[in-house]
Amino acid sequence: MRRGRSLLGLGLGRLNKLVLVWAVIGLVFWGLYIAFVSYSAQFLYFYIWTVGAGLTLWVFRDRLRVRLQSSKGRPVRRYVLLGYAMVLSEEIVAAFVNNLSEGFSPHLFAIRILQFWAINLLAFSGWIIAWSWMSRWFLFSLRERFYLSGLWGLFAEKTIFYLFTNPLAFFFTAPLEMLTYGIILAPANLSVPAAGSMKSLRWARYAAAFVLPYLLSLPFLGVLVVLRTLFPWAFPPLKFIS
Repeated sequence: MRRGRSLLGLGLGRLNKLVLVWAVIGLVFWGLYIAFVSYSAQFLYFYIWTVGAGLTLWVFRDRLRVRLQSSKGRPVRRYVLLGYAMVLSEEIVAAFVNNLSEGFSPHLFAIRILQFWAINLLAFSGWIIAWSWMSRWFLFSLRERFYLSGLWGLFAEKTIFYLFTNPLAFFFTAPLEMLTYGIILAPANLSVPAAGSMKSLRWARYAAAFVLPYLLSLPFLGVLVVLRTLFPWAFPPLKFIS
């Protein structure tokens, strides 16, 4: 493999800049949209989590990498725990912005947090477990792990379907969803020493990065469907997560 090249054949420096510019365009568009067209508290999520958590991780990434990789414990367990910890943190933000949309109430906010935790600990389990294995055995570089795990967000949030129903919505939302999911797994991925990347079987490994999380997610999603049917009060209302 040529030095400095990987995902989709783009230079990583160029890819980083492309995604950053694309995300800024999306943030500007949705900022103008909620300010002048139609206010929606849910869009604040991207500014609080994607920008706030993303910038924090970027600033402290080297320090965090050293600390995580030098910590004791089994790497797989550490990866999974970090993945779940970020999901719990992210869902507090999701619960907050959704609670804002219905009129903020501290009591209801606490309930929404527990509901969002309940649904997404199950929804994210297959993805986290799959990556805890792939991050060690598939020889993905750190940037490949970030972008591939981020691209999963386009499927998980059904953003990919906007390509056919609302291409403009896809254009302005896709980079934000991609960064959001990349950020969720970023600490876990930082805990895994870089193994470089390899040219052989590249596309097979990229395909597996979507197939394996999907397959491992199915049992958890099956349990979620049953539990949500039996105990709907334990999960967020359908208007928030259908």
